[in-house]
This record gives sequence, structure tokens and C-alpha cells, in this order.
Amino acid sequence: MRGLIVFLFLLKTSFALEVILTDYLNGEDPAKAKEACMNDPTSFTFTRTLPSRFTTGVDDNKVCNMDGTDCQWTGTDYCYYWGLWDTGIIYQNFTYMIQDAKDITAWATRPFCGNAAQNTKRLKSGDCFSQDNETMEEYTKVSVPPKSKECVLIEEMYKDKSCTQPENAFSLQYEFDMGECFVYGYESDVPDGIWAAKIENKYVDTYQISHYKDPNCLFEDNDPDYLPQVLKIGECLPNFDLGVDDTPFKTWTKVVSLKCDGDDDKTNQNGKQYHQNSEYTKSSNYTSFTRSMKKRVRNSKLKMVNP
Repeated sequence: MRGLIVFLFLLKTSFALEVILTDYLNGEDPAKAKEACMNDPTSFTFTRTLPSRFTTGVDDNKVCNMDGTDCQWTGTDYCYYWGLWDTGIIYQNFTYMIQDAKDITAWATRPFCGNAAQNTKRLKSGDCFSQDNETMEEYTKVSVPPKSKECVLIEEMYKDKSCTQPENAFSLQYEFDMGECFVYGYESDVPDGIWAAKIENKYVDTYQISHYKDPNCLFEDNDPDYLPQVLKIGECLPNFDLGVDDTPFKTWTKVVSLKCDGDDDKTNQNGKQYHQNSEYTKSSNYTSFTRSMKKRVRNSKLKMVNP
């Protein structure tokens, strides 16, 4: 019960704040990963901007026999909280401790997050730590961005296509400046490793997200996974490729809201001048920013396995 009280208290006192996570890997000598994180910060493997509040999802895996038949899926939920606490950063792991990775029925009806935190870390910007459920080969440096952004995008993750399960979903918050280029990730050892994007208001409650290969958003990314797509407020969207991903552990994201400081009226007004072109909204490929991040992380992991 005490853990639940702390959990609810954090919900009431936290506010929008993104954190920057920078990973250091060394599979041959784990001690060197920690040393690099603490004393050689530019030797990182991967860095990305993480939304505040709750990061939820499922780690799923497909294992088959040698001839590719008799495959079996496993999946386990994770739930992490990031937020500001006094003059530092708070990290909490609300992942369920006991999960049957093969029980799909139990997974479908279980919330992503437990009531009590398994672990709590109070960190300062620049601190290094090893996250729960991670091997000792990886250490992470946590940092605070130099300033906040004007717009906040709120999204929630669910386990059904109507975005109703779990009943009490926890939100996460992305920050950005409307119409401005922003970099949200970088892979140091990969060509074109910059993750850059721009979000623009196109219609009422409708925004276009475009991805770029450079930090100034001059050159659009023509990869099929990163072509311009549309954020539609209120839409419940799959986090998987329809007709391609056969995982039974499917999740969806609801785009809840997008608000900018002192500029809500202007944003809505800008959208009204485009609203008559309804064919655009009917034919657009809707997405969520969570979905875009998942694609980036998935493709990044594939590059590590098959460089």
C-alpha cells in the first residue's frame, strides 16, 4: 500500500520533462562500459530523448526450431517512470515482477504497470546507472535537456484496437517546438545515424510528422519506414505493421492531445484554413510518435545484429 501511495503522489506532482539517455556498451569487458559512461562520455553507442512520465510496452520474441517451424512467442511487459523531483531526476520501475511470458491470455488482460515500484533511483543530470532487467554490459548516462519546448504531445498505450484495455492507461509526454527541426536520437557507429523530425500543423487536430537525415531537417528520409505521416488527435493506432507482424502481443497507441504554450488558438486557426481538403485526412497514413520511436529502436537493434 505504501508503494501505491508514493505512486499516486508522483502522478500529482510530476510535470512535463524529457530526459536524454545515452548508452555505453562493451560486451567483452563490462567494467569498461561503466568506465566509459563515467569518464569518456563521447564514446557512447546510442543516445536518444525519452518522453517523461510512463514508458510502457512489451518485449516479445519468436523462437523457432532449426527448419523454421514449430515457433513459439513469448512476451513480457515493462513499465518505467521518468520525471523531475526537486532538483534532480526520478526513475522508477513499475514492471510486474511475476509474468508468465507464454501466457498470452493473461498478458492481454493485465495492465502494463504494477501498483508499487520495484525500484526507485534519484539521479542528477550526468549520472551513470545500470537499468533494471539490463545486463551489466550496458550503462546509461541520464541528462536533462537545456530547456523545455513549447508543445507537449500526450499519448497512451493499450492492448486492444479500441484503446480501452487496460482501463487505466498511463500517459507519456513528448516535447517539441511546432514547425521546428528537432533531433531525438543518434547512433554513433551507423551511417545516417541521426534521428531528426519536424511536426507541422496541417488541419484541425491533424499534424504531419516528417523525418530527416540531418540535424537541420534539410534532407528528408526516403526510407519507407520514415516517410511523412500524420498525427491525428483521438486516433487509436497500431504499433505494428499490419499484415507483416504476426506477434500475438500486439499494442496500440492513442494520440490523446497536442498543446502548445500560449498558442492553442493560433494552432487551431492555422488548421481551419486547410480543413476543407478532407481527402487528405481520409487517405493519410496515420501514426503516433510512439510508433515512430519503436520503428527507430527496432531498426537500430537489427543493425547491431546484422551490421
